[in-house]
Amino acid sequence: MDEARHLDVSVINALIFTELALYDDEVKSGRSFGMINWSYLFSGGNPLKQIGFSLLGRLIRFLMAWVMLPAIALAFLAYDHESGALVTFCTWADYLLYRMFTIPSRFGLRKARKKAAEKAVETLTAMETAWHAARERTNHQSKSSY
Repeated sequence: MDEARHLDVSVINALIFTELALYDDEVKSGRSFGMINWSYLFSGGNPLKQIGFSLLGRLIRFLMAWVMLPAIALAFLAYDHESGALVTFCTWADYLLYRMFTIPSRFGLRKARKKAAEKAVETLTAMETAWHAARERTNHQSKSSY
């Protein structure tokens, strides 16, 4: 009877740990937030690589949004392609207007992601607490069976 109880606790421990690992992977990859975390995917789960890819992604995003189009337009002007420069400046102006008009929706999405992150932390904490409790119970039972 005691061995069956020990086996039940071990199975529960394994199930909780498996669910904890799967949910942790979902949070890190962005699936639980409905988006893709490219830095996690490219890093293969390595935290240092993930930080590097995240910083690189932010730098590229900044350069693409705020530097690339004005630089291309200036290059067009330098080589006397006024119509190309005008189209490029207009494209950049459209992008700036788009960013201005989508500020409220971006703040709403940021709040939703923050709530989802808080819920994910609560879920992970609860699962980790349950796993620790099951693990301790398994350890105590295995020590008492000697």
